[in-house]
Parts: sequence; structure tokens; C-alpha cells
Amino acid sequence: MCSMLGLLFASVAGASALHVLDESSMTAVVQDERRVLLLGCSLDRNALMEFCDGHGEQTDYPIESAWCINKDLDLKMGYIYHPGVGANGDLHKPTALAKGPSTGAILKTYANATSFYMLNGSPHLVVVDSSLWDLLVWRLGTLGDRHGLSASEAKIPPPKEVTEERVQQWCSHDLPGLLQRVSEIFPTSRITFRTAPTIDHTPTHEKFEKRDIALLYKCISSSTTNGMLFGKYEVID
Repeated sequence: MCSMLGLLFASVAGASALHVLDESSMTAVVQDERRVLLLGCSLDRNALMEFCDGHGEQTDYPIESAWCINKDLDLKMGYIYHPGVGANGDLHKPTALAKGPSTGAILKTYANATSFYMLNGSPHLVVVDSSLWDLLVWRLGTLGDRHGLSASEAKIPPPKEVTEERVQQWCSHDLPGLLQRVSEIFPTSRITFRTAPTIDHTPTHEKFEKRDIALLYKCISSSTTNGMLFGKYEVID
């Protein structure tokens, strides 16, 4: 949790450095209120709620979200869950274990309106994560593999090993596509990507292993030059 709280403070620091252009004078002025959106998984939700001392508001219909206000920092923070890039990197619903709509549907239908409702304005900064849900579907398969059964009805297969080839596709195709889509949905926002925190054990886990997270991190590192992922997006490590 400490490392994830660090994410929140890094996000706040990033947002505080934002400036806007005053069209009448064409001069840069400091934007007083900061609005930050975390677009990721339960790690982001838990970090936000911890940051807010458990006093944030939450809802899970039609999508899972959470938000809070820190008046001392003049900061509004929101969180929206999404289930990753999908089995083929097409932002379709990846697995029977993921509730609610696909990432593509969340971005197309809900993200903008939900973000505006939580933050009372467009986010200055959007922090994107896509990692653990991606690893889960690569290891356990897709909804189609279970012939339309729910997770409770279906027999979950033994986990498969995450291959370097699949991670390379994620890094060269799937993730750039997700970040581009987020940029299109939030065209005035600064878009950043956060890496997945590692885990402190090596035994096989149903959803992911320490090795898997290291593969994602290696790919992100190799695609980052001068602090910019794919030459476009800042990284919160």
C-alpha cells in the first residue's frame, strides 16, 4: 500500500505542475484546482480510498468508480475500473472473472461522463494502468473458452505460462492502442502510464507471478526514451 500511496502523491505532484493558457492574454497561468483520474484496477481504488482516509465515495453501477476531494490541496481525485486490453488487445471483454463492460465500452460510453461527474470537470491528469487483468486472461483464458459460463459455473483451467511473445505484442500493439484511445476520450488531459508494483514472492499464483510482472516492466523500460513511453506518455514508475 505504501508504494501505491506514492502513486497518489506522484499524481498530485504531476497535476500541480500543470498550466493552462489564458486565451485573452496568451500567457500561462497556474491552474488552482487539480483534477486527477486513475484509470486502472483495484490497486488504484484502494490507494485512492487510503489517500482519502476511507472517506471517499464509491459506486459500481454501471461501472466501478470511486472519488474524493482534498480541500487542503484543492484536489479532486477519481478512479474508474477497467479490465485490461483484452485477450487480443482489442479492448473487448477479456474474461468471465471480470465484471461489467469491456474496456472499450467503458471508454466509449461511460468514462467521460463518469469522470466529469466525479471531478466536476475534465481531468487535468489521467493515470492509466493495464497489467494484472491482462496477465490474468493470458494465464486463465477468455470468456469464450468457458462456453458462456460464469466464473462460478465454469471450471477454471490450469494457468498457462505468460510468454515473452505475448508481452511483446502487449507492449508494441495492445498498450499503445489503449493509451491512444484514452487520449482520444480525454483530448485535453495529460496522459501518463503507471507500471505494476511487483510482488514479493515467487511461487506460482493463479493470476500472475513475479516473473510476469517483471516481463511487463522490462517491455515498458525498453519502450521508454527520455522518460516518455512510446515517445508520447510520461511514466509513473
